[in-house]
Amino acid sequence: MLKGIGVSEGYAIAQILKFEDYKINILPTLIKNPDKEIEKYEIAIQKSIDQLNELKTKYKNKFDKEMLSLFDAHISIATDVDVVNKVKKIIKDEHFNLIYALSITSNEYIDTFNQIDDDYIKARAIDLKDVSSRIMKNALNLPVFDLANIDKPVILVTHELTPSQATQLDLKYIKGLISEVGSTTSHSAIIAKLLNIPAIFGVKSLMKITKDHELAILDGFSGEVFENPSDDLLSTYHEKINQYDKSQAELKAFDGKPFVTKDGKHLKLFVNLGSLEDMRFVKNVAIDGVGLFRTEFLFLDQHKMPTADEQFEYYKQMLIAFKDKSVIIRTLDIGGDKPLPYFKHDEESNPALGNRGIRLLLNQKALFQAQLTALLKASSYGQLKIMFPMISTYEEFLEAKALTKEIEASLIRDGFEVGKYQLGIMMEIPSAMMIADDLAKVCDFFSIGTNDLIQYMLATDRTNQKLEYLYQPFHPAILKMIKMTVVAAQKEGIPVSVCGEMASDPQAAMILIGLGINELSCSPHSLLDIKSKISEKNSQTLILNAHRALSMKTQKEIIDFITNQ
Repeated sequence: MLKGIGVSEGYAIAQILKFEDYKINILPTLIKNPDKEIEKYEIAIQKSIDQLNELKTKYKNKFDKEMLSLFDAHISIATDVDVVNKVKKIIKDEHFNLIYALSITSNEYIDTFNQIDDDYIKARAIDLKDVSSRIMKNALNLPVFDLANIDKPVILVTHELTPSQATQLDLKYIKGLISEVGSTTSHSAIIAKLLNIPAIFGVKSLMKITKDHELAILDGFSGEVFENPSDDLLSTYHEKINQYDKSQAELKAFDGKPFVTKDGKHLKLFVNLGSLEDMRFVKNVAIDGVGLFRTEFLFLDQHKMPTADEQFEYYKQMLIAFKDKSVIIRTLDIGGDKPLPYFKHDEESNPALGNRGIRLLLNQKALFQAQLTALLKASSYGQLKIMFPMISTYEEFLEAKALTKEIEASLIRDGFEVGKYQLGIMMEIPSAMMIADDLAKVCDFFSIGTNDLIQYMLATDRTNQKLEYLYQPFHPAILKMIKMTVVAAQKEGIPVSVCGEMASDPQAAMILIGLGINELSCSPHSLLDIKSKISEKNSQTLILNAHRALSMKTQKEIIDFITNQ
Protein backbone atom coordinates (compact mmCIF):
# COMPACT_ATOMS: atom_id res chain seq x y z
CA MET A 1 0.00 0.00 0.00
CA LEU A 2 1.24 3.50 -0.91
CA LYS A 3 0.29 6.65 0.97
CA GLY A 4 -0.05 10.28 -0.14
CA ILE A 5 -2.35 13.29 0.24
CA GLY A 6 -5.88 13.03 -1.10
CA VAL A 7 -6.34 16.23 -3.12
CA SER A 8 -9.55 15.28 -4.94
CA GLU A 9 -12.11 12.98 -3.33
CA GLY A 10 -13.43 9.78 -4.85
CA TYR A 11 -12.34 6.27 -5.74
CA ALA A 12 -10.86 4.68 -8.84
CA ILE A 13 -10.14 1.11 -9.94
CA ALA A 14 -8.08 0.70 -13.12
CA GLN A 15 -4.71 -0.28 -14.55
CA ILE A 16 -1.75 2.00 -13.92
CA LEU A 17 -0.29 4.03 -16.78
CA LYS A 18 3.06 5.61 -15.93
CA PHE A 19 3.67 8.91 -17.65
CA GLU A 20 7.27 10.11 -17.74
CA ASP A 21 7.99 13.38 -19.48
CA TYR A 22 11.14 14.12 -21.47
CA LYS A 23 14.09 15.09 -19.29
CA ILE A 24 16.06 18.00 -20.66
CA ASN A 25 19.79 18.10 -19.98
CA ILE A 26 20.57 21.61 -18.82
CA LEU A 27 24.25 22.34 -19.18
CA PRO A 28 25.95 25.74 -19.46
CA THR A 29 27.42 26.19 -22.93
CA LEU A 30 29.16 29.27 -24.25
CA ILE A 31 27.81 30.44 -27.61
CA LYS A 32 29.38 32.58 -30.32
CA ASN A 33 26.23 34.20 -31.70
CA PRO A 34 23.95 35.59 -28.92
CA ASP A 35 21.61 37.24 -31.43
CA LYS A 36 20.87 33.91 -33.08
CA GLU A 37 20.21 32.34 -29.67
CA ILE A 38 17.84 35.17 -28.76
CA GLU A 39 16.03 34.67 -32.07
CA LYS A 40 15.64 30.98 -31.21
CA TYR A 41 14.15 32.05 -27.87
CA GLU A 42 11.63 34.34 -29.53
CA ILE A 43 10.58 31.62 -32.00
CA ALA A 44 10.14 29.13 -29.14
CA ILE A 45 8.01 31.62 -27.20
CA GLN A 46 5.76 32.21 -30.19
CA LYS A 47 5.44 28.47 -30.83
CA SER A 48 4.46 27.98 -27.18
CA ILE A 49 1.85 30.75 -27.43
CA ASP A 50 0.39 29.10 -30.53
CA GLN A 51 0.19 25.73 -28.76
CA LEU A 52 -1.53 27.24 -25.71
CA ASN A 53 -4.04 29.04 -27.90
CA GLU A 54 -4.73 25.76 -29.74
CA LEU A 55 -5.34 24.00 -26.41
CA LYS A 56 -7.67 26.80 -25.33
CA THR A 57 -9.68 26.43 -28.53
CA LYS A 58 -9.66 22.64 -28.34
CA TYR A 59 -11.05 22.59 -24.80
CA LYS A 60 -13.42 25.55 -24.97
CA ASN A 61 -16.41 23.21 -24.57
CA LYS A 62 -14.78 21.25 -21.75
CA PHE A 63 -14.04 24.07 -19.30
CA ASP A 64 -15.74 27.29 -18.28
CA LYS A 65 -14.36 30.75 -18.98
CA GLU A 66 -12.46 30.98 -15.71
CA MET A 67 -10.72 27.63 -16.19
CA LEU A 68 -9.80 28.46 -19.77
CA SER A 69 -8.07 31.57 -18.42
CA LEU A 70 -5.32 29.21 -17.24
CA PHE A 71 -4.03 29.13 -20.82
CA ASP A 72 -4.00 32.94 -20.86
CA ALA A 73 -2.09 32.89 -17.56
CA HIS A 74 0.54 30.59 -19.09
CA ILE A 75 0.83 32.85 -22.12
CA SER A 76 1.40 35.78 -19.73
CA ILE A 77 4.16 33.83 -18.00
CA ALA A 78 5.78 32.98 -21.35
CA THR A 79 5.79 36.63 -22.38
CA ASP A 80 6.55 38.19 -18.99
CA VAL A 81 8.77 41.18 -19.72
CA ASP A 82 10.98 40.77 -16.63
CA VAL A 83 11.66 37.08 -17.30
CA VAL A 84 12.20 37.51 -21.05
CA ASN A 85 14.56 40.46 -20.59
CA LYS A 86 16.53 38.65 -17.90
CA VAL A 87 17.00 35.58 -20.11
CA LYS A 88 18.07 37.73 -23.05
CA LYS A 89 20.51 39.66 -20.86
CA ILE A 90 22.20 36.45 -19.68
CA ILE A 91 22.51 35.26 -23.29
CA LYS A 92 23.83 38.60 -24.53
CA ASP A 93 26.13 39.56 -21.62
CA GLU A 94 27.40 36.17 -20.52
CA HIS A 95 27.11 34.27 -23.84
CA PHE A 96 25.30 31.34 -22.20
CA ASN A 97 23.02 29.12 -24.28
CA LEU A 98 19.24 29.67 -24.20
CA ILE A 99 18.33 26.50 -22.26
CA TYR A 100 20.73 27.31 -19.44
CA ALA A 101 19.76 31.01 -19.33
CA LEU A 102 16.06 30.18 -19.17
CA SER A 103 16.67 27.48 -16.58
CA ILE A 104 18.56 29.66 -14.09
CA THR A 105 16.09 32.52 -14.54
CA SER A 106 12.98 30.42 -14.01
CA ASN A 107 14.60 28.51 -11.13
CA GLU A 108 15.30 31.79 -9.37
CA TYR A 109 11.58 32.63 -9.37
CA ILE A 110 10.60 29.02 -8.61
CA ASP A 111 12.92 28.93 -5.57
CA THR A 112 11.32 32.13 -4.28
CA PHE A 113 7.82 30.69 -4.61
CA ASN A 114 8.84 27.40 -2.98
CA GLN A 115 10.18 29.25 0.08
CA ILE A 116 6.73 30.67 0.74
CA ASP A 117 4.85 28.80 3.45
CA ASP A 118 1.60 28.53 1.52
CA ASP A 119 0.59 25.62 -0.71
CA TYR A 120 -1.37 27.86 -3.06
CA ILE A 121 1.64 30.09 -3.67
CA LYS A 122 4.00 27.15 -4.06
CA ALA A 123 1.66 25.89 -6.77
CA ARG A 124 2.53 28.94 -8.87
CA ALA A 125 6.05 27.51 -9.13
CA ILE A 126 4.57 24.55 -11.02
CA ASP A 127 2.97 26.90 -13.53
CA LEU A 128 6.27 28.66 -14.18
CA LYS A 129 8.09 25.33 -14.43
CA ASP A 130 5.45 24.07 -16.88
CA VAL A 131 5.79 27.10 -19.17
CA SER A 132 9.60 27.08 -19.07
CA SER A 133 9.64 23.37 -19.96
CA ARG A 134 7.32 23.99 -22.90
CA ILE A 135 9.57 26.77 -24.25
CA MET A 136 12.69 24.61 -23.82
CA LYS A 137 11.11 21.71 -25.70
CA ASN A 138 10.06 23.97 -28.52
CA ALA A 139 13.53 25.48 -28.68
CA LEU A 140 14.99 21.95 -28.91
CA ASN A 141 12.26 20.74 -31.30
CA LEU A 142 11.14 18.06 -28.83
CA PRO A 143 7.51 16.89 -28.98
CA VAL A 144 5.09 18.02 -26.28
CA PHE A 145 3.27 14.87 -25.12
CA ASP A 146 -0.52 15.00 -25.53
CA LEU A 147 -2.37 13.11 -22.80
CA ALA A 148 -5.51 13.26 -24.93
CA ASN A 149 -4.07 10.30 -26.89
CA ILE A 150 -4.86 7.91 -24.04
CA ASP A 151 -7.68 5.65 -25.25
CA LYS A 152 -8.33 3.15 -22.42
CA PRO A 153 -9.37 3.42 -18.74
CA VAL A 154 -6.28 4.06 -16.57
CA ILE A 155 -5.02 5.54 -13.35
CA LEU A 156 -2.37 8.02 -14.48
CA VAL A 157 0.86 7.86 -12.46
CA THR A 158 3.43 10.63 -12.85
CA HIS A 159 6.20 12.45 -11.03
CA GLU A 160 4.41 15.76 -11.47
CA LEU A 161 1.34 16.62 -13.49
CA THR A 162 1.58 20.12 -14.90
CA PRO A 163 -1.51 22.33 -15.29
CA SER A 164 -1.44 22.28 -19.09
CA GLN A 165 -1.19 18.46 -19.03
CA ALA A 166 -4.08 18.30 -16.56
CA THR A 167 -6.32 20.22 -18.95
CA GLN A 168 -5.87 17.43 -21.52
CA LEU A 169 -7.33 14.73 -19.29
CA ASP A 170 -10.23 12.84 -20.82
CA LEU A 171 -12.83 11.81 -18.23
CA LYS A 172 -13.75 8.82 -20.35
CA TYR A 173 -10.34 7.23 -19.84
CA ILE A 174 -8.53 8.94 -16.92
CA LYS A 175 -10.15 7.41 -13.85
CA GLY A 176 -7.66 8.71 -11.31
CA LEU A 177 -4.38 10.59 -10.82
CA ILE A 178 -1.39 9.80 -8.62
CA SER A 179 1.64 12.09 -8.43
CA GLU A 180 4.90 12.16 -6.50
CA VAL A 181 4.64 15.91 -5.93
CA GLY A 182 1.89 18.51 -5.76
CA SER A 183 -0.46 20.09 -3.25
CA THR A 184 -4.17 20.41 -2.56
CA THR A 185 -4.17 23.94 -4.02
CA SER A 186 -2.11 23.38 -7.17
CA HIS A 187 -3.79 24.11 -10.48
CA SER A 188 -3.60 20.40 -11.28
CA ALA A 189 -5.49 19.60 -8.08
CA ILE A 190 -8.05 22.30 -8.86
CA ILE A 191 -8.61 20.83 -12.32
CA ALA A 192 -8.91 17.30 -10.89
CA LYS A 193 -11.60 18.56 -8.50
CA LEU A 194 -13.35 20.43 -11.29
CA LEU A 195 -13.45 17.28 -13.42
CA ASN A 196 -14.32 15.07 -10.42
CA ILE A 197 -11.26 12.90 -10.99
CA PRO A 198 -10.02 11.35 -7.71
CA ALA A 199 -6.39 12.27 -7.13
CA ILE A 200 -3.56 11.65 -4.69
CA PHE A 201 -0.40 13.77 -4.66
CA GLY A 202 2.80 13.56 -2.63
CA VAL A 203 3.42 9.79 -2.91
CA LYS A 204 7.12 9.21 -2.23
CA SER A 205 9.13 7.04 -4.66
CA LEU A 206 5.96 6.51 -6.71
CA MET A 207 7.68 6.16 -10.08
CA LYS A 208 10.15 3.58 -8.74
CA ILE A 209 7.62 1.41 -6.94
CA THR A 210 4.66 1.24 -9.33
CA LYS A 211 4.50 -0.87 -12.49
CA ASP A 212 2.78 -0.17 -15.79
CA HIS A 213 -0.49 -2.04 -16.48
CA GLU A 214 -0.77 -3.20 -12.86
CA LEU A 215 -4.33 -3.10 -11.43
CA ALA A 216 -4.70 -0.59 -8.60
CA ILE A 217 -7.25 1.00 -6.29
CA LEU A 218 -7.04 4.74 -5.59
CA ASP A 219 -8.71 6.08 -2.43
CA GLY A 220 -8.92 9.88 -2.72
CA PHE A 221 -10.29 10.17 0.82
CA SER A 222 -7.55 8.36 2.72
CA GLY A 223 -4.75 9.09 0.24
CA GLU A 224 -4.06 5.35 -0.10
CA VAL A 225 -3.11 3.36 -3.21
CA PHE A 226 -3.47 -0.44 -3.28
CA GLU A 227 -1.58 -2.36 -5.97
CA ASN A 228 -2.69 -5.83 -7.10
CA PRO A 229 -5.69 -5.77 -4.74
CA SER A 230 -7.30 -9.01 -3.56
CA ASP A 231 -10.79 -9.97 -4.70
CA ASP A 232 -12.14 -9.10 -1.25
CA LEU A 233 -10.59 -5.62 -1.34
CA LEU A 234 -11.92 -5.07 -4.87
CA SER A 235 -15.39 -6.06 -3.71
CA THR A 236 -15.13 -3.66 -0.75
CA TYR A 237 -14.14 -0.75 -2.97
CA HIS A 238 -16.79 -1.47 -5.60
CA GLU A 239 -19.32 -1.12 -2.78
CA LYS A 240 -17.63 2.11 -1.61
CA ILE A 241 -17.88 3.50 -5.12
CA ASN A 242 -21.60 2.71 -5.26
CA GLN A 243 -22.18 4.37 -1.89
CA TYR A 244 -20.09 7.43 -2.83
CA ASP A 245 -21.96 7.92 -6.11
CA LYS A 246 -25.23 7.72 -4.21
CA SER A 247 -24.11 10.23 -1.55
CA GLN A 248 -22.86 12.70 -4.20
CA ALA A 249 -26.23 12.60 -5.93
CA GLU A 250 -27.94 13.26 -2.58
CA LEU A 251 -25.64 16.21 -1.77
CA LYS A 252 -26.68 17.94 -4.99
CA ALA A 253 -30.07 18.44 -3.38
CA PHE A 254 -28.42 20.97 -1.01
CA ASP A 255 -27.20 23.25 -3.84
CA GLY A 256 -30.00 25.76 -3.48
CA LYS A 257 -31.04 25.01 0.10
CA PRO A 258 -30.45 27.40 3.00
CA PHE A 259 -27.96 26.65 5.77
CA VAL A 260 -30.26 25.53 8.55
CA THR A 261 -30.31 23.06 11.48
CA LYS A 262 -32.84 20.25 11.83
CA ASP A 263 -34.99 22.35 14.20
CA GLY A 264 -35.04 25.33 11.83
CA LYS A 265 -32.26 27.60 13.12
CA HIS A 266 -30.93 29.59 10.16
CA LEU A 267 -27.19 30.10 9.96
CA LYS A 268 -24.97 31.89 7.45
CA LEU A 269 -22.61 30.06 5.11
CA PHE A 270 -19.83 31.85 3.25
CA VAL A 271 -17.01 30.68 0.99
CA ASN A 272 -13.23 31.17 1.14
CA LEU A 273 -11.71 32.20 -2.20
CA GLY A 274 -8.15 32.82 -3.33
CA SER A 275 -8.79 34.15 -6.83
CA LEU A 276 -11.51 35.16 -9.26
CA GLU A 277 -11.07 31.76 -10.92
CA ASP A 278 -12.26 30.02 -7.74
CA MET A 279 -15.77 31.41 -8.25
CA ARG A 280 -16.49 28.57 -10.67
CA PHE A 281 -16.87 26.22 -7.71
CA VAL A 282 -19.80 28.10 -6.15
CA LYS A 283 -21.89 29.05 -9.18
CA ASN A 284 -24.87 26.88 -8.24
CA VAL A 285 -24.54 26.77 -4.46
CA ALA A 286 -26.74 28.96 -2.25
CA ILE A 287 -24.30 30.91 -0.04
CA ASP A 288 -24.39 34.23 1.81
CA GLY A 289 -21.25 35.66 0.24
CA VAL A 290 -17.46 35.52 0.57
CA GLY A 291 -16.16 35.09 4.11
CA LEU A 292 -12.50 35.39 3.12
CA PHE A 293 -10.96 36.66 -0.10
CA ARG A 294 -7.18 36.35 0.06
CA THR A 295 -5.63 39.28 -1.80
CA GLU A 296 -2.04 38.01 -1.56
CA PHE A 297 -2.53 35.73 -4.56
CA LEU A 298 -3.17 38.77 -6.76
CA PHE A 299 0.31 39.99 -5.75
CA LEU A 300 2.10 36.64 -5.85
CA ASP A 301 0.74 35.58 -9.25
CA GLN A 302 2.69 38.46 -10.83
CA HIS A 303 6.32 39.42 -11.24
CA LYS A 304 5.66 43.05 -10.35
CA MET A 305 3.62 45.01 -7.85
CA PRO A 306 0.01 45.42 -9.06
CA THR A 307 -0.97 49.09 -9.27
CA ALA A 308 -3.88 50.59 -7.35
CA ASP A 309 -5.85 50.70 -10.62
CA GLU A 310 -5.15 47.01 -11.36
CA GLN A 311 -6.22 46.10 -7.84
CA PHE A 312 -9.38 48.22 -8.16
CA GLU A 313 -10.48 46.33 -11.28
CA TYR A 314 -9.84 43.01 -9.53
CA TYR A 315 -11.78 43.88 -6.38
CA LYS A 316 -14.54 45.45 -8.46
CA GLN A 317 -15.04 42.19 -10.38
CA MET A 318 -15.33 40.23 -7.13
CA LEU A 319 -17.88 42.63 -5.63
CA ILE A 320 -19.98 42.74 -8.82
CA ALA A 321 -19.94 38.94 -9.08
CA PHE A 322 -21.60 38.64 -5.66
CA LYS A 323 -23.88 41.68 -6.13
CA ASP A 324 -25.95 42.08 -2.95
CA LYS A 325 -23.97 39.56 -0.89
CA SER A 326 -21.22 40.61 1.52
CA VAL A 327 -17.60 40.07 0.54
CA ILE A 328 -14.83 40.10 3.16
CA ILE A 329 -11.57 41.07 1.48
CA ARG A 330 -8.49 40.55 3.62
CA THR A 331 -5.70 43.07 3.15
CA LEU A 332 -2.33 41.75 2.07
CA ASP A 333 -1.19 39.00 4.43
CA ILE A 334 2.40 38.62 3.34
CA GLY A 335 5.92 39.02 4.62
CA GLY A 336 8.20 36.89 6.76
CA ASP A 337 7.58 33.37 5.47
CA LYS A 338 5.63 34.67 2.44
CA PRO A 339 7.85 37.23 0.71
CA LEU A 340 7.00 38.97 -2.53
CA PRO A 341 9.67 38.02 -5.11
CA TYR A 342 9.89 41.62 -6.37
CA PHE A 343 9.81 43.31 -2.95
CA LYS A 344 12.82 43.68 -0.64
CA HIS A 345 12.28 41.86 2.64
CA ASP A 346 14.61 41.69 5.60
CA GLU A 347 15.83 38.23 6.56
CA GLU A 348 14.22 36.97 9.76
CA SER A 349 15.20 34.12 12.04
CA ASN A 350 11.57 33.47 13.02
CA PRO A 351 9.40 34.59 10.08
CA ALA A 352 6.12 33.16 11.46
CA LEU A 353 6.44 35.69 14.29
CA GLY A 354 8.02 38.37 12.12
CA ASN A 355 7.18 41.36 9.96
CA ARG A 356 4.07 40.11 8.18
CA GLY A 357 0.39 40.96 7.75
CA ILE A 358 -0.69 44.26 9.27
CA ARG A 359 2.80 44.78 10.70
CA LEU A 360 4.35 44.91 7.25
CA LEU A 361 1.56 47.09 5.86
CA LEU A 362 1.86 49.66 8.65
CA ASN A 363 5.62 49.76 8.01
CA GLN A 364 5.12 50.05 4.25
CA LYS A 365 2.49 52.79 4.08
CA ALA A 366 2.68 53.27 0.30
CA LEU A 367 1.84 49.60 -0.26
CA PHE A 368 -1.00 49.75 2.28
CA GLN A 369 -2.38 53.04 0.94
CA ALA A 370 -2.49 51.70 -2.63
CA GLN A 371 -4.51 48.66 -1.54
CA LEU A 372 -6.89 50.66 0.66
CA THR A 373 -7.40 53.17 -2.16
CA ALA A 374 -8.31 50.36 -4.57
CA LEU A 375 -10.66 48.75 -2.05
CA LEU A 376 -12.47 51.99 -1.21
CA LYS A 377 -12.87 52.91 -4.88
CA ALA A 378 -14.42 49.47 -5.47
CA SER A 379 -16.69 49.71 -2.40
CA SER A 380 -19.62 51.22 -4.32
CA TYR A 381 -19.94 48.05 -6.45
CA GLY A 382 -21.05 45.73 -3.65
CA GLN A 383 -21.12 45.01 0.07
CA LEU A 384 -17.47 45.38 1.01
CA LYS A 385 -15.97 44.33 4.32
CA ILE A 386 -12.25 45.00 4.78
CA MET A 387 -10.39 42.69 7.18
CA PHE A 388 -6.96 43.27 8.69
CA PRO A 389 -4.81 40.17 9.43
CA MET A 390 -2.27 39.57 12.21
CA ILE A 391 -3.73 42.17 14.59
CA SER A 392 -2.09 41.64 17.98
CA THR A 393 -2.66 45.01 19.70
CA TYR A 394 -5.48 47.52 20.13
CA GLU A 395 -3.27 50.26 18.66
CA GLU A 396 -2.61 48.35 15.42
CA PHE A 397 -6.28 48.23 14.55
CA LEU A 398 -6.85 51.90 15.41
CA GLU A 399 -3.89 52.92 13.23
CA ALA A 400 -5.18 50.85 10.29
CA LYS A 401 -8.68 52.22 10.78
CA ALA A 402 -7.43 55.83 10.95
CA LEU A 403 -5.45 55.40 7.71
CA THR A 404 -8.53 53.95 5.99
CA LYS A 405 -10.64 56.93 7.06
CA GLU A 406 -7.96 59.39 5.87
CA ILE A 407 -7.91 57.77 2.42
CA GLU A 408 -11.71 57.76 2.29
CA ALA A 409 -11.81 61.50 3.04
CA SER A 410 -9.15 62.17 0.39
CA LEU A 411 -11.03 60.17 -2.27
CA ILE A 412 -14.28 62.01 -1.53
CA ARG A 413 -12.49 65.37 -1.81
CA ASP A 414 -11.17 64.28 -5.20
CA GLY A 415 -14.68 63.47 -6.41
CA PHE A 416 -14.64 59.67 -6.08
CA GLU A 417 -17.65 57.76 -4.81
CA VAL A 418 -17.02 55.64 -1.73
CA GLY A 419 -19.74 53.17 -0.84
CA LYS A 420 -20.64 51.79 2.56
CA TYR A 421 -18.06 49.41 3.98
CA GLN A 422 -17.10 47.76 7.26
CA LEU A 423 -13.76 47.20 8.99
CA GLY A 424 -12.98 44.01 10.85
CA ILE A 425 -10.25 41.90 12.37
CA MET A 426 -8.87 38.46 11.55
CA MET A 427 -8.81 37.06 15.07
CA GLU A 428 -5.86 34.69 14.96
CA ILE A 429 -3.42 35.90 17.61
CA PRO A 430 -4.09 35.02 21.26
CA SER A 431 -3.32 38.55 22.50
CA ALA A 432 -6.07 39.98 20.27
CA MET A 433 -8.57 37.38 21.44
CA MET A 434 -7.72 38.12 25.07
CA ILE A 435 -8.74 41.77 24.49
CA ALA A 436 -11.67 40.89 22.21
CA ASP A 437 -14.04 42.83 24.47
CA ASP A 438 -12.11 46.06 23.79
CA LEU A 439 -11.61 45.39 20.08
CA ALA A 440 -15.32 44.61 19.63
CA LYS A 441 -16.11 48.19 20.66
CA VAL A 442 -14.11 49.72 17.79
CA CYS A 443 -14.57 47.35 14.84
CA ASP A 444 -17.54 46.05 12.83
CA PHE A 445 -16.90 42.29 12.79
CA PHE A 446 -14.59 39.46 13.83
CA SER A 447 -13.49 36.52 11.72
CA ILE A 448 -11.55 33.80 13.52
CA GLY A 449 -8.63 32.38 11.55
CA THR A 450 -8.15 29.00 13.20
CA ASN A 451 -5.11 27.91 11.14
CA ASP A 452 -2.70 30.43 12.69
CA LEU A 453 -4.60 30.55 15.98
CA ILE A 454 -3.79 26.87 16.60
CA GLN A 455 -0.15 27.46 15.68
CA TYR A 456 0.23 30.42 18.03
CA MET A 457 -1.85 29.01 20.90
CA LEU A 458 0.07 25.74 21.02
CA ALA A 459 3.45 27.26 20.07
CA THR A 460 3.87 24.76 17.25
CA ASP A 461 5.15 25.20 13.71
CA ARG A 462 2.37 23.72 11.58
CA THR A 463 4.86 22.97 8.79
CA ASN A 464 7.07 20.84 11.07
CA GLN A 465 6.10 17.19 10.61
CA LYS A 466 7.73 16.22 13.92
CA LEU A 467 5.33 18.56 15.71
CA GLU A 468 2.28 17.53 13.75
CA TYR A 469 0.81 15.89 16.87
CA LEU A 470 0.61 19.34 18.49
CA TYR A 471 -1.50 20.87 15.75
CA GLN A 472 -4.78 20.24 17.58
CA PRO A 473 -7.91 22.07 16.34
CA PHE A 474 -9.97 20.44 19.10
CA HIS A 475 -7.57 21.34 21.93
CA PRO A 476 -9.64 22.61 24.89
CA ALA A 477 -7.65 25.88 24.91
CA ILE A 478 -8.66 26.57 21.29
CA LEU A 479 -12.35 26.01 22.02
CA LYS A 480 -12.21 28.18 25.14
CA MET A 481 -10.48 31.00 23.26
CA ILE A 482 -13.12 30.84 20.51
CA LYS A 483 -15.91 30.91 23.11
CA MET A 484 -14.33 33.95 24.79
CA THR A 485 -14.23 35.79 21.46
CA VAL A 486 -17.85 34.89 20.68
CA VAL A 487 -19.03 36.25 24.04
CA ALA A 488 -17.14 39.52 23.49
CA ALA A 489 -18.60 39.96 20.00
CA GLN A 490 -22.15 39.17 21.13
CA LYS A 491 -21.89 41.67 23.96
CA GLU A 492 -21.19 44.48 21.47
CA GLY A 493 -23.61 43.15 18.85
CA ILE A 494 -21.05 42.49 16.11
CA PRO A 495 -20.99 39.31 13.97
CA VAL A 496 -18.25 36.73 14.44
CA SER A 497 -17.44 34.01 11.92
CA VAL A 498 -14.81 31.31 11.49
CA CYS A 499 -12.90 31.20 8.20
CA GLY A 500 -10.12 28.73 9.05
CA GLU A 501 -9.99 25.04 8.18
CA MET A 502 -12.12 24.18 11.23
CA ALA A 503 -15.11 25.72 9.44
CA SER A 504 -14.68 23.20 6.60
CA ASP A 505 -14.63 20.20 8.94
CA PRO A 506 -18.19 18.95 9.70
CA GLN A 507 -17.23 17.73 13.19
CA ALA A 508 -15.55 21.02 14.07
CA ALA A 509 -18.44 22.97 12.52
CA MET A 510 -20.85 21.28 14.94
CA ILE A 511 -18.80 22.45 17.93
CA LEU A 512 -18.34 25.96 16.49
CA ILE A 513 -22.08 26.40 16.02
CA GLY A 514 -22.63 25.10 19.56
CA LEU A 515 -20.16 27.70 20.83
CA GLY A 516 -22.28 30.47 19.33
CA ILE A 517 -20.71 30.83 15.87
CA ASN A 518 -23.60 31.51 13.47
CA GLU A 519 -21.43 32.21 10.42
CA LEU A 520 -19.01 29.75 8.81
CA SER A 521 -16.77 30.41 5.82
CA CYS A 522 -15.65 27.19 4.11
CA SER A 523 -13.58 25.98 1.21
CA PRO A 524 -15.78 25.57 -1.91
CA HIS A 525 -15.70 21.77 -1.81
CA SER A 526 -16.93 21.59 1.79
CA LEU A 527 -20.06 23.72 1.39
CA LEU A 528 -22.58 20.99 0.56
CA ASP A 529 -21.14 18.53 3.06
CA ILE A 530 -21.37 21.14 5.84
CA LYS A 531 -24.96 21.97 4.85
CA SER A 532 -25.89 18.30 4.85
CA LYS A 533 -24.30 17.42 8.20
CA ILE A 534 -25.70 20.44 10.05
CA SER A 535 -29.20 19.82 8.66
CA GLU A 536 -29.22 16.58 10.67
CA LYS A 537 -28.56 18.28 14.03
CA ASN A 538 -30.77 20.23 16.43
CA SER A 539 -29.33 23.57 17.52
CA GLN A 540 -29.93 22.93 21.23
CA THR A 541 -28.12 19.59 20.98
CA LEU A 542 -25.14 21.34 19.39
CA ILE A 543 -25.08 23.89 22.21
CA LEU A 544 -25.18 21.18 24.89
CA ASN A 545 -22.46 19.15 23.11
CA ALA A 546 -20.19 22.18 22.81
CA HIS A 547 -20.72 23.01 26.50
CA ARG A 548 -19.71 19.45 27.44
CA ALA A 549 -16.68 19.63 25.14
CA LEU A 550 -15.48 22.76 26.97
CA SER A 551 -15.22 20.73 30.17
CA MET A 552 -13.02 18.04 28.62
CA LYS A 553 -9.25 17.90 29.01
CA THR A 554 -7.85 16.51 25.74
CA GLN A 555 -8.45 16.72 22.01
CA LYS A 556 -8.91 12.93 21.82
CA GLU A 557 -11.63 13.04 24.46
CA ILE A 558 -13.46 15.79 22.55
CA ILE A 559 -13.17 14.10 19.14
CA ASP A 560 -14.36 10.75 20.53
CA PHE A 561 -17.32 12.50 22.16
CA ILE A 562 -18.36 14.43 19.02
CA THR A 563 -17.90 11.39 16.77
CA ASN A 564 -20.37 9.40 18.84
CA GLN A 565 -23.09 12.08 18.83
